[in-house]
Amino acid sequence: MLAHVGRPWKHLRPHKAFKVDPPARFVRKEALGGTVPSRSRQHAPPNCMLTATPLRLNHPSFKKTSGTITKIAQSHGDIAVASATSGGVPDTRTNQDDPQPEVDAYNRDGNLLVWTGQEFFKLKAHERNWIVSSHVGRELISHEQTKVYTVNDIAFDPIRPRRLVSSGNDCAVRIWDLQNHVDESFDVRPQNRLDYTHAPHDISFKPNSSVFAVSCFDGNIHVHPRNDEHFELGVCDPSASKPGTFLWGGTAANTGLHNLLFASSESNDDENSCSHVAFDVELQRQIYEFKIYDSGDSMALDPNGETLALITSTSDSHTLSLFDVGRADGRRAFAELALPPQVHVPNLHAAQQDKLEVSFAAFSPDSVLLALARTDDVTLVYDARFLGNGRPGGARPWACLRHPPSAAGYGTTGLHWVDGFARGSLGLVTAASDGCVRLWDVMRAPASEEESLVLAKLDNDIACFSVGDQYKNERRLVVGDCSGEVYIFD
Repeated sequence: MLAHVGRPWKHLRPHKAFKVDPPARFVRKEALGGTVPSRSRQHAPPNCMLTATPLRLNHPSFKKTSGTITKIAQSHGDIAVASATSGGVPDTRTNQDDPQPEVDAYNRDGNLLVWTGQEFFKLKAHERNWIVSSHVGRELISHEQTKVYTVNDIAFDPIRPRRLVSSGNDCAVRIWDLQNHVDESFDVRPQNRLDYTHAPHDISFKPNSSVFAVSCFDGNIHVHPRNDEHFELGVCDPSASKPGTFLWGGTAANTGLHNLLFASSESNDDENSCSHVAFDVELQRQIYEFKIYDSGDSMALDPNGETLALITSTSDSHTLSLFDVGRADGRRAFAELALPPQVHVPNLHAAQQDKLEVSFAAFSPDSVLLALARTDDVTLVYDARFLGNGRPGGARPWACLRHPPSAAGYGTTGLHWVDGFARGSLGLVTAASDGCVRLWDVMRAPASEEESLVLAKLDNDIACFSVGDQYKNERRLVVGDCSGEVYIFD
């Protein structure tokens, strides 16, 4: 394992922090024909490291969330938690203007919480209120009815670290300011509401900027340079495919990509042609399209700004394509690799494992390794230097990181590169449906889960996690599960 400093990590089975009541489990995002849109992830900043001291579970007195945790975000000591809720799907096109849409019996608030380190705040976010009147005998009785919608994504502004942006199934993006007052009280103030025609999903801020972009099932990426301004970048025909993962070119050291945004679309029908494009956000137009038309699963840009990895799929195959976007034109892939088939899970009905997805992709901070997390609880790690160059072994993974397979769940639900414990070492944190967050020493190419370090073990499938920057007063590990519980480790 990674070199130890001080006491070794301990396996922790944490106590419950807070829990959701509804008995059903809910998918993280609005379903697209039974699948979940991919989410782009970026590599860890250098200060995101896990040291070799034991993690300790904090036990904050959070109130209950509304359902499965969809996203956890940290910023300078603040933790925001977004959740799904029963019946929190978007209103259909026929009842969006209905003053009294049907409300699920288990629909409840708690879809967006903020923890300040001292106490929690439940935001009145992404909900719809109306007055219901009925006759009781001769008397007219009125009361307020509320529908709470699933929060799909949240993100903190990198320039104004106490500004939070959220997207929800109420077809709106909300902007919030977290404020501490002179009397040491805390307040969350809504700043703006941006209405969409369809439910907005993923949110991504341009690095070192307050400009943010939002993917939407209307076929566009919506870019917001300021609170009261926005423009649309057309990715695809919404009748054939939907926008999936997207990322900013400004994450890279290559300043030539500073104003670029890369976007992908996905579809469940192999007959539909999908789009994978590059935009110049400053010019507000598409500058080129990648010459590949299968459905997009995930995407990653190496920190040097030279290589874009695009993972696409058909009904029976997955392909990793590498593009040289560091030059003027990255249209054609300089390397392609067919990914291994999914791992067979015993006692799982064939219909439940016939759709494999690469849910996350990320280059290591040194641009050498590329990790691909899949829905079969497997994370493949490749040496990006040898992909597609014809050298022996270039097509084989450097490491295959396997969580124990489960008969149900969403597979690997997150990955995050971290600095290792010793000079020159590198770690990868993954979470999966076995309820474990594991740390892998990828420099040693671990062969089984027994060679990983269990950072946290929960009673339920893990929905997402966040690794914080200790130099920004963030928690080292925050984990949310599919039952609605959240655990904070420090």
